[in-house]
Amino acid sequence: MRLVIFLIVPGIILFSCKSSSEPETETPVVKGDISPEKNQQEDYVFKFANVEMVVSPRIGGRILDLKIGNIYLLTGSDVNDENYGSTLWPSPQSTWGWPPPATLDRQPYEVNDTDKRLLLKSQQDPTFGVKFEKEIRVSTKDTSITIVYRIYNTSGRNVQMAPWEVTRVVRGGLVFYPKGDSDAWGDRILELNNDIYWMQDYNQPTGSARKSFSDGSEGWTAFVWQDGVQGYMLIKKYEDIPANASAPDQGEVEIYLSDNYWYIEVETQGRYGSISTDKPMVWTMVWYPRQISKNISVVKGNAELVSLVRSIVK
Repeated sequence: MRLVIFLIVPGIILFSCKSSSEPETETPVVKGDISPEKNQQEDYVFKFANVEMVVSPRIGGRILDLKIGNIYLLTGSDVNDENYGSTLWPSPQSTWGWPPPATLDRQPYEVNDTDKRLLLKSQQDPTFGVKFEKEIRVSTKDTSITIVYRIYNTSGRNVQMAPWEVTRVVRGGLVFYPKGDSDAWGDRILELNNDIYWMQDYNQPTGSARKSFSDGSEGWTAFVWQDGVQGYMLIKKYEDIPANASAPDQGEVEIYLSDNYWYIEVETQGRYGSISTDKPMVWTMVWYPRQISKNISVVKGNAELVSLVRSIVK
């Protein structure tokens, strides 16, 4: 729908056209420290410190790769041809079942800016009447990646949902995060030690998918993987929400073990609520990729790992 505005000046009639199908915002532009480079596959690559991240506008604006040194922390399409990399879904899942909405999850995104940030926007999803926007920028000062997710209600009707970041990581690692006010539910794949939930992957197939749901605290989740004696860590930092702010039947932190243990999903959900037609829902995630000291053991219950994460996200 377009809105036509007429301005009448003696002897002159001026008019302008603007779309009223998408809310206008005056979001200040925040730049990062480096610009991404386009590769031969038409994807965009951020390179900084010993980190390399690849983002694909052609495949749902997904983060395809995250590499520290020579170690890849995310799984690719060679592991599962549908579920790979890191993506954004609408929550709760009960509103769409399976598969995820193609427009938001795997169809091409428009590239709107590549100057010291990457700004991508989906087309309008026909079911939910929303558009996803992903703004990604890098700070070389603290070696972090900021991802700002915006959900625009372009439907003209009331829309309720929560943002849901789904990141597929390699097998054989360790996931941990602080416990929230309520106990975890779902499949018993977590162990609680000193108010920290731990999920250690021993590379043993389960034969069926398993998933845990929980409320977290402190606003962070960490994944660490060890190559011999060297550890590599991805920390996610986000707004901590109370248990009653999550989408129906969902948790702030969810861990999914795929069938036959192909990959692990480290999932985080933001606040559930209504999205107005004149202002997007905004949710910010900060990733900290790190190569950690060889003296820190990558085992569940290790307080050194928890202290390290807290020192980084403070």
